[in-house]
Amino acid sequence: MAEAENGRVALDRLLGSPAPPSLIILDLVMPEMSGIEFLWAARRHVTERKVPIVLLSAVSGPCWAQRFAHRTFGKPFDVDLLLGTVAELVH
Repeated sequence: MAEAENGRVALDRLLGSPAPPSLIILDLVMPEMSGIEFLWAARRHVTERKVPIVLLSAVSGPCWAQRFAHRTFGKPFDVDLLLGTVAELVH
């Protein structure tokens, strides 16, 4: 498991990693590079690697971002439902 403090660091880690992550959990509101900017910049790399993406946000994102994600959760969210979704997507 890896954590990034902002979207820029997350993108750098994604693009610099020799192996794709099993799953990306992404907030739409992050400093330096938003989740929307991250999705836009990483879109071709993530889809090529077929990495599931779960979006979390207290704000509504653009419809293309929600279509690109495998699941979306509004905040506050049910932790057990999120964990069940993660288990479903990584297996």
